[in-house]
Amino acid sequence: MQAIEQSSLINQDALIQLIKSEVDKQVAKQSFEPRTAGLTQQVRKDYFHGKGVEWIRTFIFDRYPETNEANGGWVTNPRKSIHGKTTTIWLKPARKWLDDHELEIDWNEKMPN
Repeated sequence: MQAIEQSSLINQDALIQLIKSEVDKQVAKQSFEPRTAGLTQQVRKDYFHGKGVEWIRTFIFDRYPETNEANGGWVTNPRKSIHGKTTTIWLKPARKWLDDHELEIDWNEKMPN
């Protein structure tokens, strides 16, 4: 009986394609989080329990001035002002702060009439 080379037992091209396919699937599952974002619908959903822009400004940015970048926080231009009109959220520190303050915030609070 003749010895069979091990390399002939494995279809290397097929194996490489299988591995590439699995790696691509795993990479696609990883969500890339940008460094900054505006108060988009997705950011509000992911970070602020889906609350509206004015709710977030009133009950987060106004109530907790330490969130303002001018005070060392994670939001730039929480309200339109002479300094700028575009609100920018620094996502990584925002997530940490929001996680740390999750139970302090009354997420059911209603906007004043």
